[in-house]
Amino acid sequence: VPMGGGDFIMALKASLRKQLRKEAGAELLVQLELDTTFKIELPMEMEMCLDEDERCKENFLKLPKSHQNYYINWFNSAKTEPTKIKRLTLIMKAMEDKMSFSEMMRANKA
Repeated sequence: VPMGGGDFIMALKASLRKQLRKEAGAELLVQLELDTTFKIELPMEMEMCLDEDERCKENFLKLPKSHQNYYINWFNSAKTEPTKIKRLTLIMKAMEDKMSFSEMMRANKA
């Protein structure tokens, strides 16, 4: 969270603070680096479905890579085949409607 003057507050779990040997409220120097090796790998099932519908595939590929990754991780976290099928159906519907991951999740809760 920005604090002004280039300073930020960053919440860290107690286990991570312990690992870093920092107490709550301690200062950290953080350096960010661009990950040039970041690669999106579509699960075979998602790739097959997207290949079937060019418009959905196009909408998916227009999403930022990080947002594509939200969909992929959500799909990959399904443990059973029925859950995978349900999620794949929701993903394809979201791509038809040009929805972001969060928009799809909100619409699905309603």
